[in-house]
Amino acid sequence: MTANAQSFQWIKSGGSAETPYGNDGEGAFSVVTDSQKNIYTISYVGNVDRFVDGTPINSYFGSAGSTDFVISSFACNGSLRWTKLFYGPFDERASKLQIDAQDNIYLVGYFQASPQAFPTPLGIENTITFPQQPIADECLVFIAKFNNMGSMQWLKRLTPYGMPNTDIRAGSVLDSIQTDAVGNSYVTAYLSPGVYFNGQFTATKPLVNSNGYNFVPMYILKFDTNGNIINGIDINIVNNSNCKFYRNKNNGYFYFTFETDNVNLTTIRVNNQTITHTNALACFDQNGQFLWVRENSGTAVSDLIRMHNIDFDASNNIYMSCNHYGANNFFIGHAGVYIGQSQSGLLRIYKINPNATSVLWATNWDNNYSGRRGTLMVKGNEVGFTDSCGGVFTWGGQTINVNGMNQGTKPLLARFNKDTGACLGLSVINNDLSGFDGGKVITADASGDYIIGGAFSSQLSCANGSVITNGGDDDFFIAKFSTQVCSPLDIATQELPKNTLVAYPNPAINDLTICVKEPCNYNIYNISSARVQSGVIDQDNNTINIAKLACGVYNIQVLTSSGVASNVKVLKE
Repeated sequence: MTANAQSFQWIKSGGSAETPYGNDGEGAFSVVTDSQKNIYTISYVGNVDRFVDGTPINSYFGSAGSTDFVISSFACNGSLRWTKLFYGPFDERASKLQIDAQDNIYLVGYFQASPQAFPTPLGIENTITFPQQPIADECLVFIAKFNNMGSMQWLKRLTPYGMPNTDIRAGSVLDSIQTDAVGNSYVTAYLSPGVYFNGQFTATKPLVNSNGYNFVPMYILKFDTNGNIINGIDINIVNNSNCKFYRNKNNGYFYFTFETDNVNLTTIRVNNQTITHTNALACFDQNGQFLWVRENSGTAVSDLIRMHNIDFDASNNIYMSCNHYGANNFFIGHAGVYIGQSQSGLLRIYKINPNATSVLWATNWDNNYSGRRGTLMVKGNEVGFTDSCGGVFTWGGQTINVNGMNQGTKPLLARFNKDTGACLGLSVINNDLSGFDGGKVITADASGDYIIGGAFSSQLSCANGSVITNGGDDDFFIAKFSTQVCSPLDIATQELPKNTLVAYPNPAINDLTICVKEPCNYNIYNISSARVQSGVIDQDNNTINIAKLACGVYNIQVLTSSGVASNVKVLKE
């Protein structure tokens, strides 16, 4: 496969004929893929004339302008597999999706209005309707698990009936959950002192008074794959800023980004240290022990850094997408960069060492005709990035002629060398030159093909078709960038993470021994990325029989109880 042969193979879309209020419209705000290269995305949707890939989505009780959200799943070739609608009378909110090694998906969400606040029910289409209760709730917060066919496995309420949402609420819901490979979920929540989950967890930290307000301390709640709470980690954070939560799957560490445009009215405390600037990046180990926090130097709104997202490589380096404002606003030794008349902070990508003491490289586009919310991901030796762009667009040594003046923007996919930051290529999705369209989320499937999602306002097209909005300001889109509609998985040449396993004999005929130091789940995948065998091994019982497998190359993935994944390639003879 060569980069020159890659292009956008298909585009799918969905949305309603209206513009929901109170959020970022109907654009995709999360996308994940599974081992079979199925795709899952989530987006908000209005109540009038709503569709996904031409399939009608039912309307339930909500008033015009209110917001539901929908999970949509597409196959590798772009065909719609299923949708799952979350509905209520007012506005619903959801986290980004998470996925485990068994292809289950997880999310946190809430229904803003309870069944008592409005005489209509809340529910999940063809799954559950929450019952009427005599005690009013302010907010129904939940964590849920679905299998790869869209069937709900369980749903756990974080708020029991009658408990107001000021006592327990999800941390910034969009970025409130991380799930490891074995299906343990980590959810940020603010808990007042008390007993929760039928006595299974007790929050003991008192409220913190700051600036005349009582702030509820943050915890990380850990749930197992069956939805049972394992424990609650006192993460020692007090916060009312824009906070995003991440987990590094390689070492299990937790990371938080913080940003505020008013340091005088915002309280951010990390490990009892008050954050006095507009931004911070903090790290805790897998047990919630504080490791470090890094602040920028700016305190004014003009010194804000919009930290869009972060990701990690196998060496635990940190990659950050951000808009960095302020020529004298330094973050880990780097100041903001301005180009053009608007004096707007250019979007930058940083590669930061694991302890966040130095920037290994930084790169930004070379003009100002671009988007403002791009996100990135690390994929093998590349960093993939999506946003919007227009005009004659240049990044590093790459230039593309996107469109002319006053012709909007197009969704952008940019690719970079992970080690040097050099731009490897720029690609756009064509539109009708009238919309301000852009990518918001990015992932890669088991073949290494990029999937981007975002929002568009009129029409998008590729070689295999086009999509048109259903109305309102925008709809969501999902698009695949590859050499063919559904690429095969070539695990014989696929790069594996650095934390590879030892397995012998290799090649193997009947029995295979895998060296592990603790109980682990294992999965065996064939060259088509299909799981063909799975089970449990430990340090004493670590020999598996593969006699029934066909001859060929297989990828074996082993998952520890903490969700750390390791891999080894094995030839079956």
